[in-house]
Amino acid sequence: MMDRSHNLDDHSKNISFLMDSKGAWQLAPAYDLTFSYSSHGYQSMMVARESKSPGEANLLELADVFGVNKPKAVLEEVRAAVNQWPVFAAKYDVTQASIRRIGSVISP
Repeated sequence: MMDRSHNLDDHSKNISFLMDSKGAWQLAPAYDLTFSYSSHGYQSMMVARESKSPGEANLLELADVFGVNKPKAVLEEVRAAVNQWPVFAAKYDVTQASIRRIGSVISP
């Protein structure tokens, strides 16, 4: 199973597109990413027809549709960042209780 950062608060207002000067649309960079836990365990939005447990195959499918360059490298970069959760959290004074709680959910 793919590492999960547990952002289950995804919804249409968190997805945007940008238009360049020639009128071509592209998916905007990610924003409003935060840990949230759903007792039901579902994403708010489906990811390539999957809402319970979207994985790498679903993300790569969407990357292909939207022309994301080097999608596997992007996924590795995100995994590396998520795995550094305790370091980033401590740097920004997140409480130890929150570091442990969130870490127990997002750890591989």
